[in-house]
Amino acid sequence: MTTLHARPWLVACAACGLVALAAGARPASSSSTALAATGSTLPVVAEHRYRLAAKIRPLLLFWIGRDNVGGARIQWRQGEEGARGIELLIGSDPQRAPRGINRWGYISEEVRGQTAEVVGVMKQSDEESLEEAKSRLANEAKEGYAFKAIRAKVNGNEAVSTITTARAPRDYTYRDLTPLLELIDQHPVATRQRQMRLAAGTRPGFLSALTELMQRTIEAYRQSPKTPVPARSLDYVYNAKLCKLTLRSSSYRDRLRVRDRDYARVVESEFQVYAYDSTETEDFELTYGTEGPLAGIPVFMTYQPRWWFKAELVLDENERF
Repeated sequence: MTTLHARPWLVACAACGLVALAAGARPASSSSTALAATGSTLPVVAEHRYRLAAKIRPLLLFWIGRDNVGGARIQWRQGEEGARGIELLIGSDPQRAPRGINRWGYISEEVRGQTAEVVGVMKQSDEESLEEAKSRLANEAKEGYAFKAIRAKVNGNEAVSTITTARAPRDYTYRDLTPLLELIDQHPVATRQRQMRLAAGTRPGFLSALTELMQRTIEAYRQSPKTPVPARSLDYVYNAKLCKLTLRSSSYRDRLRVRDRDYARVVESEFQVYAYDSTETEDFELTYGTEGPLAGIPVFMTYQPRWWFKAELVLDENERF
């Protein structure tokens, strides 16, 4: 996952992939403005919101954290003949985050039969150290603000993906998704396209693979809560590249306290993402319900893309967008 950096996308994908399992999700009051921007015609039928916390660790000494620096919104869409879609908008809020940090991403995966379409956009953020992050913030106002968008289509045994890079005159936030997508389409700086043939059994996207693995753990623990679920991997296509998602381990909890809320009958799972053309791996942890209105709904997620940075998502329906 080199053309479009995997790390910011993984935070978005990992959380929103689980909502497809939800049978009792909270009904959405209105459709997302992002639907028009992405071209989707599927109505939004459910929605969950999350609070974002972030931690940094300067010089490998100790973690310094701050809660409520941003949020996430997962929306679940459904149409006729089994058509389904999932979208996630996640990021920091410059009005709440330290130093006015603005890092965010959006991804939508829509499946109709054998065809899947993915649309996403992200604020470029490939810093490898805390000092690089500080330097990027200082230089953005001078150099312009870089964003990337992906539009991909998987049709049967073929995947085609287009990556577009653009520079914006101002620092768009996650509340500016629609105008930013329009700017990227109208004023691209660079565009790249790739395609590949897919082997039989390749899942059409990260969300599809994650949803399948999570559903299997839920079904297994419903039948036998004390029996460990074995590790399992699925191949999927991302940006016209072959990747692998692995369920490394999982455990069932009758009760679990997450921050200031108690949950019953949840699963804690560890996952790893691997791109076949790279030596790097990405790891993340998810906690999600198995029964009732939170069946298949993520209630907590942790992800540490770099040694100095960690992100956490907590279910919080009061988060505003």
